[in-house]
Amino acid sequence: MHAMLQPTVRTMTSTMPSLRAFSTTATLLKTLTSAQVAAKAKSMGLAPPPKAPMGPYSEFFRELYPTIRGDHLREDGKIDSHEVARVAGARWNALSAEDRKKYNDAAKRATEKYKSDYKRYYESLPADAVEELGLIAPGAKSLSVSARNAAARKARGEPARPQGSFFVFLHDFRKSDELKQMMERDGVENGVAVYTAKKAGEKWAVMSEEEKQQWVNKSNEQKQTYAEWKGKQA
Repeated sequence: MHAMLQPTVRTMTSTMPSLRAFSTTATLLKTLTSAQVAAKAKSMGLAPPPKAPMGPYSEFFRELYPTIRGDHLREDGKIDSHEVARVAGARWNALSAEDRKKYNDAAKRATEKYKSDYKRYYESLPADAVEELGLIAPGAKSLSVSARNAAARKARGEPARPQGSFFVFLHDFRKSDELKQMMERDGVENGVAVYTAKKAGEKWAVMSEEEKQQWVNKSNEQKQTYAEWKGKQA
């Protein structure tokens, strides 16, 4: 495994004017993947943006990988990546909070450095380059397709489409401290949506009808609100 580099920013040429005003599009929407942004920046003669930092588990895996890869080989002599991932995940889950602290701290330092590097990179670009690359202003969050659609519906005065009781529960579960604790415990960084849906499904399956009732009520309220709105459109 190649060592993952800390994010760096190359100095832009002095002929590039500083960005004075943020683009609305750049602030709200990222249209390209990180790899596409880097490739596009290169084609424009610009340095690529700094690479996103690693999370705590990735810091741990980077340290562990060289010590275990030789112990897990397939019959053809190549590294068994699935077995390596399984062993690494098991070792991560077995770490105490104290043992994980150094990886959490390393990830936090990398994140702070990335924020600083990205801000400097963003502000070094002319406005048209920011627009062309679809960069997000420092500190702003990009909007997903569903979020943009929801914003458009809200602007039209249209209520959100009603959801079934489980999906109302899932919406609340995504924002819960319980899920955050589960993810920290299991070292989840990738596949968050799948992990969340799985854990929500497991929790929903063992809940009593009485425990589910609050989300059933919320779902019914959504259906009533939407039906009333639809009736006014007729």
